[in-house]
Amino acid sequence: MKPYPGIVLGLSLFGLGYFIGAFQRSRSAITVLLLVAFSIAGWRLSIDVGYGSGQPLAFTAAGAIGALSVSLGLVLAWPIIRRRYLFVAVVTLGGAVGGLIFRFINELVSDSFESLWAFLLFVEWQVVFMIGIWVAMKYGKSRGKS
Repeated sequence: MKPYPGIVLGLSLFGLGYFIGAFQRSRSAITVLLLVAFSIAGWRLSIDVGYGSGQPLAFTAAGAIGALSVSLGLVLAWPIIRRRYLFVAVVTLGGAVGGLIFRFINELVSDSFESLWAFLLFVEWQVVFMIGIWVAMKYGKSRGKS
């Protein structure tokens, strides 16, 4: 199994965090290492869980476990996150939804198009995952004065 999907996701999250000011610039090295490491771990765990859980839950379980791992990395790397338990729960749910959506994509794409299959998984899941991050950040803000 190649680690590049986790590396790409980790670097994308680092760029996003840099853009929105989610961490201090002086912590850039540790932040990028945390995000890439947790993203690679999430990718690896999602594959193991997906294969181990069997149909019909394989993609949903894989999406959830991958998102759980990456959301924990985000909580460690981005100190701006409030309501951390809610953040992890919402992002994990987003990953599960991404996996569920991919289950239907999987039925449409033939196994003979392995490169297309991998590309669709990579893009679709990460888009839904990023939407989960956005929802968690938008609705997870503290309601009181900060």
